Amino acid sequence: MLMIPGEKLFDEPKKMNGTYVENGATYVSTVAIFDNERKNFAVLEGGGMPRVEDIVIGTVSGSRNRVYNIELSYFGKGLLIEGKYEKYSFNEGDIISARVKDIEYGKTVILVQPRTLIGGTIINMKLARIPRFIGRENTMVNMVSELTKTKIIVGKNGSVWVKGENEDIVMSAIEMVEKESHVSGLTDKVKEMIEKKLMQKEKNKV
Repeated sequence: MLMIPGEKLFDEPKKMNGTYVENGATYVSTVAIFDNERKNFAVLEGGGMPRVEDIVIGTVSGSRNRVYNIELSYFGKGLLIEGKYEKYSFNEGDIISARVKDIEYGKTVILVQPRTLIGGTIINMKLARIPRFIGRENTMVNMVSELTKTKIIVGKNGSVWVKGENEDIVMSAIEMVEKESHVSGLTDKVKEMIEKKLMQKEKNKV
């Protein structure tokens, strides 16, 4: 069900991204979709802020005194600081995934557990579409990954890393999610689209 700003979501107060509480009830503050059967609420428009434990994908933009600067798309800049027992070796331009350890002063994103992502393709999505692409308990992203036989890492900062022979089909799936986030039964539609494209690829090989 598509919801617009001002619509009541719950009769009781709940703290959720994309909502506000008024007179003891929870209302929608931006365009969103609500699956009443699964009780799943996903914001469709607007930005967001990083949260501790988020997995993000970024680009190394420089380093100084064992501190790496990481460009994090919508989340701005992050810092990866070498510790006594942590030694990193990255070059400018390297793509990495990392976990958000802390957010200092409400804006400086501190990262840990970096991992270099070699090869593949980076696809940028609107922040508000990321939960829709992941799906409830990772159902959407796992389905796309398994059908296309690709590795997919979704960064909560809006960057998606894809590696495999069907990167183009994954990109089509992401484009569909971007355009049709408000549509119910989207996972099934994406699955159908992927299967058709895979069949067409096999025909083209003959």
